[in-house]
Amino acid sequence: MSNKPFSGGPPGPALGAADPTLVQSALERAIERTEVAQQAAGASLYEYRPHSGEVLRNASLQGVTGHAAEEIGPGKNGWRALLHPEDVRLFDRHLDAALQAGDTFSMEYRVRHKAGHWIWIADRGRLVRGEDGQVRRIVGMVTDVTRHRLAAEALHAGEQRFRATFDNAAVGIAHVGLDGRWLMVNDRLCAIVGRARQELLDHGFQEITHAEDLDLDLEHVRRMLAGEIGTYTLEKRYLRPDGGTVWANLTVSLVRTAAGAPDYFISVVEDISVRRQAEHALREADARKDEFLATLAHELRNPLAPIVNATRVLARHEPLSPAGQRAVAMIERQAAQMKRLLDDLLEVSRITRGAIELQPEAMRLDAALRDAAEAALPAFEAKQQRLHLQLPPGPMPLVADPVRLAQILGNLLTNACKYTPEHGQVRVEAEQDAAGATVRVSDDGIGIAAEQLEAVFGLFVQAEPGVGPYQGGLGIGLALVRRLVQMHGGHVRAESPGARPGRHLHGMAAAGLNPLSNSRMNLHRLDLVSLALFGFVARSGSISRGAELAHLAVGAASKRISDLEAAVGAPLLERHSRGVTLTPAGQALQRHAQRILGDVDQLAAELSDFAAGVLGVVRLWANTSAVIQFLPADIAAFIADNPGIRIELEERDSADVVLAVADGRADLCIYAERTPPLGLQSLPYRRDRLVLVVPREHPLAGREAIDFVEAADLDFVSLAGGTSLAQRLQLESAALGRRLKLRIQVRSFDAMCQMVAAGLGVAVLPEAAVRPHLVSMGLHKIGLNDAWVERQLLLGARDFAALPRPARLLLDHLLQGGAAHRRAPG
Repeated sequence: MSNKPFSGGPPGPALGAADPTLVQSALERAIERTEVAQQAAGASLYEYRPHSGEVLRNASLQGVTGHAAEEIGPGKNGWRALLHPEDVRLFDRHLDAALQAGDTFSMEYRVRHKAGHWIWIADRGRLVRGEDGQVRRIVGMVTDVTRHRLAAEALHAGEQRFRATFDNAAVGIAHVGLDGRWLMVNDRLCAIVGRARQELLDHGFQEITHAEDLDLDLEHVRRMLAGEIGTYTLEKRYLRPDGGTVWANLTVSLVRTAAGAPDYFISVVEDISVRRQAEHALREADARKDEFLATLAHELRNPLAPIVNATRVLARHEPLSPAGQRAVAMIERQAAQMKRLLDDLLEVSRITRGAIELQPEAMRLDAALRDAAEAALPAFEAKQQRLHLQLPPGPMPLVADPVRLAQILGNLLTNACKYTPEHGQVRVEAEQDAAGATVRVSDDGIGIAAEQLEAVFGLFVQAEPGVGPYQGGLGIGLALVRRLVQMHGGHVRAESPGARPGRHLHGMAAAGLNPLSNSRMNLHRLDLVSLALFGFVARSGSISRGAELAHLAVGAASKRISDLEAAVGAPLLERHSRGVTLTPAGQALQRHAQRILGDVDQLAAELSDFAAGVLGVVRLWANTSAVIQFLPADIAAFIADNPGIRIELEERDSADVVLAVADGRADLCIYAERTPPLGLQSLPYRRDRLVLVVPREHPLAGREAIDFVEAADLDFVSLAGGTSLAQRLQLESAALGRRLKLRIQVRSFDAMCQMVAAGLGVAVLPEAAVRPHLVSMGLHKIGLNDAWVERQLLLGARDFAALPRPARLLLDHLLQGGAAHRRAPG
């Protein structure tokens, strides 16, 4: 047997009487080209002659195995000695089978590299037979396929982990086609809906969705396919085969193809039947409680009139002793007190059941305050307290229900009187601006502990036992105040430095301005409670469901909707057996109602902040990279220097944050430089660098840096398609003539790292975002040599010079931080 070097080059054409020197030179060049090609491919040619046992190997084998051809033992057994013990039998079986009857063979096995580790080899050959059918020689090629084998094993392991997660999840999970058909379901989903897997796979979700919930579900699907929303969550009912229903919390996200086209939905279904039953039971118990309280109050009021009348008869017709006179006076006082308590109890019950409708009209708040103070004056004089009324010099016009406003003010004053000691002082202040009116009632009474500030507005809640003397009452006055104020579209809160001693303050912001002209629609009757109710009805497609979400009785909700339609002068809803849909007028009202309610919430928050000493609010929208990497430290330092300024930070993709500033929803934004600026002014903020993130066991994990093209064919984990990072990856892949292979899309950098750790793909992330997860998640970061991985983040505003002072202070701070970052070494 021999082990001669083998060029692997094909014999050249006959050169006849050509110069032997030229022939030799041409042959050497052909051999050299063949060797270079084999080395580039990580391959090596060989020739095996079975009859003589001779094996010819070429020099490129050293690039594959680390062994030079002459270092390998002679014949087949020399090569066989390098094989992994578990693969020797496979090698012999494939070779013997080929020698017996085959023309070609192909197998993969492990060979020990000269460095000591095992590599995977793909061995493919062709048998050359003589006229007698005997094998004269075998010409083959061995190729190092270790990287491909490891990648395939990693992919298989990732698929196994995904499958285990999918199958063993405690919630139902499904992949759903764009036509609504179930593509893939887990056991938990089958158990929730009570159906076999194949039954689900043969149908669509529409067929087992409750009729009242289907329209809303399909509307969310339409909006998702249109790109208006990225995900949605709703509570809906599924129909079970036994005719029953199961309530579920459904969360749906859309998976898109590499080109951005919708592909399929991922649905997560959680059984919430037990919770819904508990909520229903609580609502029924609450309703029974309200009915009981109303009945109790009515029954207790019935004897009061005869008792009061009897005392008056006694006082008028019978001469009474001084003791008798005191007894009659005491009965009258206690009867009057009981009547007030029962009246309050009845009012709370009516409000809870939605049985009270406000009757707003143009009135004067200053006159109402003077009337309330006059009515409460005897109680203050009895305790020798001083009541100070501080009002603006002019009238305070307001649109409100005068009867209910009198209840609000009377209860606030009564409460202040009750918890202020004798000879104490109570102050009532009022002010008004374009947003509405504010009333403050403060006293030097016993105060309220911090943990009780919110609780005092609960039903049947009084001051904490042991704090001050017992004051009597049922603890429903402030609960009544809060509910009536909220019906007016306002809010009420308590402030106090703590119990004993302290101040006891109630603030009430009542919505309403000067009455609107009667020549227009009665839009002043569009109270905020009704607008919120209409929003619930519009989103759920059901008046009963909307009433439930608004915590109103169905009858009261229906009347509010009818009153809205009367005020607008046009139908707002189309009513049908499956629920309701919006008319064009209803769509317009819903659009404006959302804006109004959002503005009211924003106004309340800002006014509350100003009342608490806040000097300004800055609305900052930023992309995910800025929020994760730079803003936490920058904002913390800014707030430490400017404690009176509050920052409202929204995390969105770059396109959204630019749009928010352009249309006035934000003061400042931070976005990636390649985002269309929509006319904004911009300044440089920070730079970040993107890296490739892979699992620690990935074949690329040993590399420090690569070109993106080397990873372009791998499966990727990415952010949702609208983000600047996702768009950049799509563009760079297209520039290479490739389509980015998106395995899964998520909505945060943390989620991307988790998916990479689970083996679902690789990811391109900002280096600072992945650094905290390298050890804990078993990840490896690889530098990218491409120029586009260096990114500039920009600060944007419509007009930097026109920014409010708080926003300008934040801008200067962020620019200084960015400049310091750019000057920092490294």
